[in-house]
Amino acid sequence: MAAREAFWNIGHVWVFYALAAIAVALFAAGCWRNIRIWRKGWVAKGSPGPRGVLPAMLKDVLANRKIARGDGIGLGGLAHFLLMWGFVFLFVGTVLLTIDHYVVGFLEGAVYRGYSRALDAFGMWMIVGLLLAGVRRYVIKRRKMVSDGLDFVILFGLLAIAVTGFLVEAFRIASFPASLAEPSPVGVFIAARLSGDTELGHRVLWWVHAALSLAFIAYLPFGKLFHLIAGPVNVAWATAPPEIVTLDERETLAGDFSRRHMIAFDACTRCNRCDTKCPSNISGEGLSPRGINQTLKAHVHEKYGFASLIGGLLKKHTDGPATEQAIAGDDAWMCTTCRACVEECPLTIDNLDIIRQVRTLKIEEGTQVPTMVAKTLESLFTHDNPYQLPAGKRGDWAEGLDVVDLSDGGQADMLYFVGCAASYDTRLQNVARSTVEVLGKLDVSFGIMGANESCCGDLARRLGEDGLVEEAVIRNYETFANCGIGEIVTTCPHSFKMFKDDYPLYREKLGITGGGGLTVRHSTQVLAALAGEGKLTFSRALGKRVTYHDPCYLGRHCGIYEPPRQVIRAIPEIDLVEMKRNRRNSFCCGGGGGRTWMEEFPATEKIAEIRVKEAIDVGAEVVITACPFCLSMLEDAAKTAGYEDRLEVKDIMELTAELI
Repeated sequence: MAAREAFWNIGHVWVFYALAAIAVALFAAGCWRNIRIWRKGWVAKGSPGPRGVLPAMLKDVLANRKIARGDGIGLGGLAHFLLMWGFVFLFVGTVLLTIDHYVVGFLEGAVYRGYSRALDAFGMWMIVGLLLAGVRRYVIKRRKMVSDGLDFVILFGLLAIAVTGFLVEAFRIASFPASLAEPSPVGVFIAARLSGDTELGHRVLWWVHAALSLAFIAYLPFGKLFHLIAGPVNVAWATAPPEIVTLDERETLAGDFSRRHMIAFDACTRCNRCDTKCPSNISGEGLSPRGINQTLKAHVHEKYGFASLIGGLLKKHTDGPATEQAIAGDDAWMCTTCRACVEECPLTIDNLDIIRQVRTLKIEEGTQVPTMVAKTLESLFTHDNPYQLPAGKRGDWAEGLDVVDLSDGGQADMLYFVGCAASYDTRLQNVARSTVEVLGKLDVSFGIMGANESCCGDLARRLGEDGLVEEAVIRNYETFANCGIGEIVTTCPHSFKMFKDDYPLYREKLGITGGGGLTVRHSTQVLAALAGEGKLTFSRALGKRVTYHDPCYLGRHCGIYEPPRQVIRAIPEIDLVEMKRNRRNSFCCGGGGGRTWMEEFPATEKIAEIRVKEAIDVGAEVVITACPFCLSMLEDAAKTAGYEDRLEVKDIMELTAELI
């Protein structure tokens, strides 16, 4: 009957058990160290837990969805899929063999034959995956991937484990001519070509294979391979809403980073995909989300690792390395918060939240804040807007317009929340006026808050000034409650994101009772709905080739891609073409994350100029967008790049007002 003896031809088995015990002990110690570091991260009180974990695990962990879709040539996704599942099933096979040897024997007859064939197949999967990964890393993307000597050692070590496993099997089979009929096709194929002292070859290779496998187990928690454990945990936690920390709560927190941040640091595999999508990195400014993660990982491991534990046991207290040194530099301020890195990351590491926390720490520390950022935050505190203009002038843009003021007793079904940009910037005020004109012509019942509108708090949140965010949230909820606001429409995706996603979290955390149950829509959603009902029609044709620029906060942050395109397609005689990077792959304008109010960083090319060149490349005459910051950045870039006579930039509300 077909079966396998676990320690055939192997003497001094106690040596194996001793080495295995050491490997398992090191593995356990490493895992304990890492989890101990995770637990040094704070957890905000009352934070919602993960939601929809099972679908996320199925898609992003088991199916490798983001790895496959993010690799332009498809090789990375295939290599990782074969490597991962080959490794998983070989591990399961080892567990089954252990159970068969120590608990209950069941690997015999037909069961053993199926087991043996399956392990051969998955062993080949793993080898093919490793070879493809090597070709991709060291040949196809040799100059594009960040690699070090350890990456090669890991890749070669795993390949050596897989190959020696097949060789051990082959030498065992070759030692028994009758076993050439054994159901191990790869082993039989190799065995038929072996000669000499096969038992000696088997013993030597068995110990080599065992040593390599045990070394892998011992090393796993101490390097990038720990993402095998940290990665799925991070994917699960990524389904939870962002943690909200109040000012009062922050005073009681120990540590600089949250538990979710700590897990994310260990989940990072240094794959470099975030850097390849980061607009700051692409423009040559130098921001590396991967670099920030790795720097902070090294920092927390040095601060909370074995050295600090030993120091504690010896009662030699130390605060560890200063966080100010780990977060030094301007990198965190370069982030446009476009979310391209999160969208691209195979394990959904939220670099935005990590960078926001770094900004918060810089603001709290006080000496690493750019001058213009400090002035902007001061203006938000003093004037309730970043433009350093009086709060009382917020409603001046509406002078001469027949529009209801809800703060003055007016009644309407919907509040048009204008936002700071369209209220104060003279160019962007045309977006607000166009919106009033369009909604009025379509008989939409709406009003504004005029001079009594307040900043939504988005800028303060992205910059990391939590105190100003809390004030904005409390003030706006009070205003909405007093004016009976139940539905809001915005032309600014940043306000849309705040009201839709962030405000409910703050409301619950701060215990706010009034102003709840808000329905929030972006203006493009309102227009698309009206177009679908046949209420929005265009009386004039455009007769031009246009392209649509997806704002990061409307697209990647909020998932709104089709409503703007639905409105654009409804315009007569319009030729809508897509830029190379569109929808979830859209390229940032460079104005998010507070970058509009910062000095420009040294770069090889401006972020916004890269984007307008993509519009020129598809022959567009007009770039349409749906965000005031995108409008401002792209319009300026068209001028500085020399395309002012070839390319118009318009907000979708402006274009609608012209053609309706």
